[in-house]
Amino acid sequence: MKKSLLILSFFIFTYCLSGCDGGFTQVDQKFTRNSFIEQRTLSGTKLDLGTVLAPIQIFFYDSLLFISAEGLDKVVSVYNRNNNYKMIGGIISRGMGPDELTSVARMDFNPDKTFWAHDIVAGQLKKFELVITPDTSFVIANGHEQLRYPVMNAFLVKSGMIGTTTQDIMPLKRFYIYDSMGNRKEAGDYPKYKREIPPTALVEVFNGWASLKPSKDRFVLGYEYTDLIEIYNGEFELIKRIQGPDNFLPEFDLKQRGNSIAMMRRYDKTKYAYQAVASSDSLIFLLYDNGETISKDEDQDEASQFKTIVVIDWEGRPLSLYQLDHSIISVCVDWHRRVIYGLDRIESEVYAFPF
Repeated sequence: MKKSLLILSFFIFTYCLSGCDGGFTQVDQKFTRNSFIEQRTLSGTKLDLGTVLAPIQIFFYDSLLFISAEGLDKVVSVYNRNNNYKMIGGIISRGMGPDELTSVARMDFNPDKTFWAHDIVAGQLKKFELVITPDTSFVIANGHEQLRYPVMNAFLVKSGMIGTTTQDIMPLKRFYIYDSMGNRKEAGDYPKYKREIPPTALVEVFNGWASLKPSKDRFVLGYEYTDLIEIYNGEFELIKRIQGPDNFLPEFDLKQRGNSIAMMRRYDKTKYAYQAVASSDSLIFLLYDNGETISKDEDQDEASQFKTIVVIDWEGRPLSLYQLDHSIISVCVDWHRRVIYGLDRIESEVYAFPF
């Protein structure tokens, strides 16, 4: 036991000394807060949606606002923007059946009013056809892809390949990619900087949130513990790596977890960056935490919500920096009417921010 503790102490001491005094080895461009063409504060209006129970994520498509929830009989509720956000109904029954899901972590919409929904818990991607009538809404399941294990991001690109960000280290690659027959290949490498990180901790340090371009030929990845953004093509090849607006590196310690070394977040050290992403064919909106740490005395629920939106284009050029007047945790955008929707999960409310 004493020997194990000594080994762990050595790892922590070594990696704390070696980290954060050198930048990433491959960054195509950097930007700062002064790089943005537009900087302003956006005022939000709380939407009158009635009682919103256990909300998890929000999504927007056409004129419809979708709110996924936890533990309800219908895991997604649908609201009509054109009818003062009146609730149309619930879609997708909760369960493990052919037309059911246990939860919805993301919805990627297709031009034909179908969408792919990702169920993290069940490790599934399912395709649904959305049917809206004057009185109700429902879905018809017409596609299903079973993943090997739960992953934070799973989406279908234009070629029909399924991409997932993974926390597996065998092999240590950024993406696992599946074809229609279930065959897997791997692609992509994790960012590197002067600090050497054990693989079992590396996959946690570079946890990221993905958004798929509507044309499905590109996607973006924003990292949680460093202000790093990566843009990939539909073949999962890195197009550009961008850093900003505060240009910091991951800050953390290491700890023993079972037989492996894991990332240990510290309230006075670990900084938070990108927390959610939404994109159109021309713009990328990233919910950002300003490189803040979370103090011991700070309310943890409130600290997990954010007030900054970073806007770039698909070339990585910084365009707008928006400060919201209300904290949110999930974001989606009505691109046609130029409205950002933000979910306050603590209050179970949705706010609309015209931009």
